[in-house]
Amino acid sequence: MASRRRTKANEKIAFFTIMLVIITTLLGKFIGWLNKINWMPLILLFCLIFIIYKSIAIILNWWKNRVIEKKYKQEIKLLQEREKIFFVQSQKLNNQRRVFLLRKYQNDYLVNNIINGYYWIGQSEEQLIDSIGKPIDVERKVLAKKIKEVWKYQKTGQNRYALKIMLDNGFVVGWDKK
Repeated sequence: MASRRRTKANEKIAFFTIMLVIITTLLGKFIGWLNKINWMPLILLFCLIFIIYKSIAIILNWWKNRVIEKKYKQEIKLLQEREKIFFVQSQKLNNQRRVFLLRKYQNDYLVNNIINGYYWIGQSEEQLIDSIGKPIDVERKVLAKKIKEVWKYQKTGQNRYALKIMLDNGFVVGWDKK
């Protein structure tokens, strides 16, 4: 990238030098007094000014990129530290939740399924809430000998849900996942 910039700068210098020489020769032929002026120091001065200008621009661009790079490195380091803190806190919360659920259900297999967010036939309402949370909407039908409920999760549109879990008398009997 830097060599391409140098090449472009050299091309510009060469172009302006050639243009000055051409202009000098053409004007010198038509105007006699222009031939008496020594153009070489002026051309060299122009080239020197151009080189200094380009050098300053390259240095400023390098400095700006260096400052930006340092800033991003600091931000990345800060984000990594926050991520570590968040991970440790989430691990503590998961451990606390596991301990709470083990005390509540006293069954390690059941607690693992609940923590992993599973639902199954025969699961109680309380276990379902512990597993995937409270439903967004509940559709309830009270019949003579049982209560039928449809718990709706993951709303996708108006009265549309990606997951519907059916319960009879407080226990899961099936689900519809789209």
